[in-house]
Amino acid sequence: MTLPETQTILAGLRTIVVGEVDAPIVIVMCHGYSMLPEELSPFAHTLGVSAQWFFPEGVVDAEPEPGVLRGRSWWKTDPVKRVSARASGPRDFANLQPADLPQARARFSAWLDEVLRLARRRPVIVGGFSSGGMLVLDTQLHAPRPLAALVLLSSTRIAFTQQKPLLSGLAGLPVLITHGRADDELAFAAGQALRDAAQAGGADVNWLAFEGGHEIPLVVWRGLRQFLRRF
Repeated sequence: MTLPETQTILAGLRTIVVGEVDAPIVIVMCHGYSMLPEELSPFAHTLGVSAQWFFPEGVVDAEPEPGVLRGRSWWKTDPVKRVSARASGPRDFANLQPADLPQARARFSAWLDEVLRLARRRPVIVGGFSSGGMLVLDTQLHAPRPLAALVLLSSTRIAFTQQKPLLSGLAGLPVLITHGRADDELAFAAGQALRDAAQAGGADVNWLAFEGGHEIPLVVWRGLRQFLRRF
């Protein structure tokens, strides 16, 4: 059966919505740096999970850099510094504190409140890939909401000095965390540190390490489907 797919504006953000309005669960998925929601929305059609999906678009234009298609981002990134930093190898963003992260959090928070209103008390699972996952976790820590679960795909901690005192807000929350052992964008050790931080906060962590890079391969597709079917 082909699922209905529409576009709308929620809290000022262009949003792709896939699935029936009476589906039993609601799933949010945020894209990563220099991406668009269209790059993740096919998951709603292929995972075989009975859900209504929401895919928001990042709040700012991603600055173009060599070899990267221009899309959207959640906070501003200097493309020259980004390329220079990548040259030194995979990174951990735990000490990074983007100046506009609070604004991104506020915009996403307002958007998420709209989704929660539309959910009408259905279980809501919120996830993201790469920087989308960073924003999802940061938002939940600073402004906790009654979510059913989090999904953090190939992500890491960010502004961790601010996040660390808030980790107890994850207590009892199911969290799926995936990371590639050969990730050349975000270090595998950064993914492990994210896992450890969530566990330290009392989250019910499902950890999936895979042989691959900064991506969402078939093994993650299967792991995500299994995780979502719990709800």
